[in-house]
Amino acid sequence: MRCARRTIRIMRAVALFTAGIFLFEFGAVLAAVIKSAPLQPASSRGDIEKSSATSTDHLPVSDEKSIGLEFRPRVEIESSRVMLDQIAFCVPARTRHHDCAEILAVDAGPAPAPGKTARISRAGILEILTNEFPGTRVEVLGPESSFVSSRGISLADEALAVPFREQIDELFSGAADFRIQVSGVRIESRPQVRPGSISCRFAQLDLLKRRMAEPSGASIESDLESLLTRIHNGAQFNAQCMQPGTEVGEAQFYVQFSPRIIVERQMPLARRDLAAKTVFAVEDSVLGWVPWTRSAGRALRDASSLAGMSLLRQVQAGQMLMFNDFERPLAVRRGDSVQLMQKSGELTISGNAIVITQGAIGERIEVQTTATKKRLRAVVRSNSAVEAM
Repeated sequence: MRCARRTIRIMRAVALFTAGIFLFEFGAVLAAVIKSAPLQPASSRGDIEKSSATSTDHLPVSDEKSIGLEFRPRVEIESSRVMLDQIAFCVPARTRHHDCAEILAVDAGPAPAPGKTARISRAGILEILTNEFPGTRVEVLGPESSFVSSRGISLADEALAVPFREQIDELFSGAADFRIQVSGVRIESRPQVRPGSISCRFAQLDLLKRRMAEPSGASIESDLESLLTRIHNGAQFNAQCMQPGTEVGEAQFYVQFSPRIIVERQMPLARRDLAAKTVFAVEDSVLGWVPWTRSAGRALRDASSLAGMSLLRQVQAGQMLMFNDFERPLAVRRGDSVQLMQKSGELTISGNAIVITQGAIGERIEVQTTATKKRLRAVVRSNSAVEAM
């Protein structure tokens, strides 16, 4: 027990001795520092105001024209032009004697092509604003550049079909009895465009327009047949397009596509079901719109030319009337006895004849005179008379 107490007393003594040595050395160091750093006099009121002015000397004075902007580091736009409000903020504390709305409405140049990114530098904006607002101090804060991306979307079929349809309508506006419908187009490779409408020129339509303008140009039927033949054969059409609001040479793109066109024409149709051998009357027909094809081009245009003709086969209501569906009713048949008329100047000589070949009114047939048995060519005038040729 006595040994333990002695050990504790020795440890306390050692600790107090060590602490005394540390305090002595710390006091000596502190005294040396104070001696080497002399006291500074307190700042005067004027010095304080001068220091405050120095810290804010970058702010514009009240009577100086100035513009302060802060760049946006990266933006995405849809427009064809870059406006300042899209790439920068106006800093009111640094803007004097100018309206922020007026500043931000400045045009910073064309936008990049859809799907592309362009860099607009701080130096470029400084130059634009210096020219736009002469005598004004311009300050642009933030990053050195703003990266502008144009939002692009894939060109839709209908967006191309609209101008194609308009030009087709204009091209054939003079064909009143034709009705051309562009039911759609199919784009082969879709370019990136900005949202909105487009305007295009179509190489094949321009060529057709020039051909139609020629004095000796082909008929409307021939031009339409040429157009439809190209489409039927799977020919690719070419379009050179751009979006409204862009300058020439900006945001132009080329498209290849396949159009789908329906051409209709007004044709005489059967008003009702007509049986074979029916003698046709004009009242049996009605005009209607039907798909126009190469075979439809051989259909009848004027139903009055069918009057008095006989149907070779049955025709249903609404069916196109084709000339080869009709025949003229026979006025005379082989073996019939008819009156043969021969004209010589103002003199007409008549006699009897026997029909050798049958025919309808207006057709040429062969007859044989009863008196001389001579064969002659004659035109059927009625079911009882022919006229020698």
